[in-house]
Amino acid sequence: MCSGPRGNSKECSGAFTGAEIASQATITTQWADLKASCALHTDNIITAQEITAALEAWNARLTLEGDASDNKVRLGKSSDKTCTGSAGKTCIDCTNFFKKASPTALDKLPWYNKMRQAAVAIEKRALQQAQESLYATSIEAYQAAVLGKLVPPQSKAQAQAEQKGTGNSQKQQAICTAHKNNKKACTDANCIWEGGESGKGECEIYKNQFQSS
Repeated sequence: MCSGPRGNSKECSGAFTGAEIASQATITTQWADLKASCALHTDNIITAQEITAALEAWNARLTLEGDASDNKVRLGKSSDKTCTGSAGKTCIDCTNFFKKASPTALDKLPWYNKMRQAAVAIEKRALQQAQESLYATSIEAYQAAVLGKLVPPQSKAQAQAEQKGTGNSQKQQAICTAHKNNKKACTDANCIWEGGESGKGECEIYKNQFQSS
């Protein structure tokens, strides 16, 4: 429909000049020229909803007319319900997919089926990512709850007194681990901060304090 020169109707784009297609080489050239006449937005992220909306828009552009006891369905223009490519008859005949008697399922239309499959795949991936994010958040919450029960928050003075009084490296390691994502609390507990300035990192025990024990 896009490449036929007859009638000079330029159905697809005024920037594209149609040409007679007589060989695979011509088809290859024409397809490249047609794509070059349309803007390409490579920065867009296509969603499943956008693909579905595009398919619905395609369906809405179809023309349905009665033909005897059945239907004639086309995309494009025709003065007599036929799509011959001549002036006034530049269209794509889609009747087989919409006729009343034994229609062909739309999923047998290759490009339509591929777009539907892409929409389903994108939607499944988005759901999977949402579930993974939920699982990760739940695990972090459980870990925080466990650490909070095993190691109650301590003030700097309490932490220093415990270090000097017992020299218990295992207990101090637990204290440090509890502050792994809090730089100030980590250093206040006499631990070593290894996470930069972002607030996310590791809080390690200062092992020199327990070497003599």
